[in-house]
Formats: sequence, C-alpha cells, structure tokens
Amino acid sequence: MLSILSIVLYSCKKDDVASELTVLETKVANGPLANTGTIQLSSTNFSATVEDEWCKIQAEGNVIHVSMEQNDSKTNRTTLIHITANDGKKLVVPITQRGLLFEVNSPLSNLNYSLKGGVKKINVISNIDYEVKFDQDWLSYEIVGDTLLLKANNFAPADLNERRTAKATLMYGNEEVVLELAQFNIFSYEDFMGAAYLSYVDHATLDESKRVRIPVTIKEKIPGTVFTVTTAPMAVLGNNRINIDVTYNPDASIQINSGQLIVSGLVEPKANDIINNNMVKVYAAAYNIAAKAFSTKADPLLKASGQSVGTGTQYKFEKFNEWDNGALLPSLLKYYTADGLAISAYRFSSVSMSRYSTIAPYVYMLDLRLEK
Repeated sequence: MLSILSIVLYSCKKDDVASELTVLETKVANGPLANTGTIQLSSTNFSATVEDEWCKIQAEGNVIHVSMEQNDSKTNRTTLIHITANDGKKLVVPITQRGLLFEVNSPLSNLNYSLKGGVKKINVISNIDYEVKFDQDWLSYEIVGDTLLLKANNFAPADLNERRTAKATLMYGNEEVVLELAQFNIFSYEDFMGAAYLSYVDHATLDESKRVRIPVTIKEKIPGTVFTVTTAPMAVLGNNRINIDVTYNPDASIQINSGQLIVSGLVEPKANDIINNNMVKVYAAAYNIAAKAFSTKADPLLKASGQSVGTGTQYKFEKFNEWDNGALLPSLLKYYTADGLAISAYRFSSVSMSRYSTIAPYVYMLDLRLEK
C-alpha cells in the first residue's frame, strides 16, 4: 500500500512539471502586409490578451492564432501579447511588424510615348511584391530590381493627330497606384539624337533681327533622361564650344536647368586679378530682360513642348520658374521670371559661385528654340 501511494505522488509531481507554461514555438511573419501566425505553448491552461487593436489573437488548445492588419505606416510597430497561466505565471511575447514602403518616384500622369513606342523606366521603391495591370493591350511590363519597365508597342494611326491612352494600375497589398499613359505624335528621347539647330536672339532687347540660328549636335548623357546639345566652336567664347544639358521629361517635354557650367575650360584673363586666385568661368544663368537681373538658381529654368513646324519639329522654351532678389524687407522684394539664358561669367571658388559683375554676358540666348 505504501509503495503504491509513493508511485501516485511521484506521478502527480511529474505532471505539474510538464504543465509549466512555456513558449514552444513562434511562427509569426513580420512583413507589412496582413498576415497570420501561431504561438505554440506547452499547456492549454492559460488566458491571453494583446495590447493593440491591429493585432488579433484567438486561443485554440495550446495554440494562440495571431492575425495582423496591413501596416500602412512606413515605420515598424510592436505590440505585446500577455499570457497568464492558471497558476498565475505570466509570459510576454512581443510581435513586431515592419512598415510598408511603396514609393513611385515618377509623375503619375502625362507619361507620354512617341508613335515608335519604347520603354519608360519608373523608379519604384518597395519592400513588398506588387503587380501591374493595364486596361489596354498595347502595353506590357517588366520589374527589374527597383525599376518598373513600362513598354509600349508601335502605333501607326491613319491620322497622325490621333492619340491613344491607357492606365497602368500598380497593386500592392490592399492599396493601388494608377499611372496615366498616352501615345501620340511626339519626339521620343532617342529622336533627339544627332544633328539639329539652336535658334536664339543674342540681344537683351529681344530684337528679332539679332536672331542667330546655329547647327548643333545632340548626344546622350543619361540614357532616356538627359542629352547634351553641343555647338560648333564659337569665336566670342575663344573658339570654345557651348554644351547645354537638356532634361527629357516623362511627358515628352524638355527643360533646361540654370547654373550649368557651359564652357568648362574657359578662364577669363581677368581672373588673375581676383583675390585668392579665384577663377572665372562661363555658366548658364537665368536672365530677366526688364530687370537685367541674373540668377544662379538651379531649379528648372525653361521648359518646352514640341510643335510641328513645316517638315520638322520645334521646341520653343518658355518661362518656367521665378526667383526673388533676396531682399530682407518685403516691400523691397522683387520677383524675376526668366526670359531665357545668358551665358555669363561667374567667379568660382571652393566654397561659392557668384557672378563677376565687371564682365558682361558673353552671349544672350533669349527666345531659345531647339529645331529638329
């Protein structure tokens, strides 16, 4: 009788040890999308609560089922699951969910293709997979790393004025981004390459009789994005060439940024007289005719869209942005709008660039036009 009792007592002690509450396994993904997971415990004798509403739990036997909503924030978030055994022992299990990152670094509309079709590269920064769907069959896509390649087929309408449109829907989680695309008779980036003409008025009064039309060569600088327009040697610039970088926009317009170093090697002899041996080089500056004011503002300066002219296409650059004179008093503040480029001398040092006022502009490029 004594021996049987001892066996029973020993067995009870063993059961108590086995029922001690511990976490055996946690299977909960930490991705930003809505997902589910499980927490397996060593006992069924427990209750559990969770601190935040975005995380739901349900107990079934010795398993806690966890479900999480999509985390639309870019930042990670953490909640705590509090588990209490019937004997009062407490456990805390942290659940962390990463933030959702999905950024389309492109305009969402006016993504325009020429009749030749081609590829547009859209930068998409994402930490999740996504799909792309089109409402038209003349488009297709490919995802290569952080780049979405949107491909348009050739378009040969009977009427060259015809335009076709489409939408591309980027779907991620329970969200979406819609891109608006069009295809019509415009220049593609590649169409600009080769020989062309640059036309401008080389006079501050915009006297049309001073218009100059010179041949230029256009070459690729950044594939699909920036090309360089290069003149022949110009006597007024010491037989140096002007190189103007032009940005090709997703809507097929083009723009010129101010503050470009137009003639990289030209050093004005008067630079020898400047304190600390600062150099003077020739830059493209925004210019306002009426105020005779310059700006080194590097934001987009001039913008142009293509227009059919005779047998070719002309891009006439228009005013795009303005700058102020930096006056401290609002009553003295004046806003200037760029009328065009002025190829002007600037003092250049290791810490700053300022216009060298004793040297007049070498060349005005007002009412600027690119003809192809």
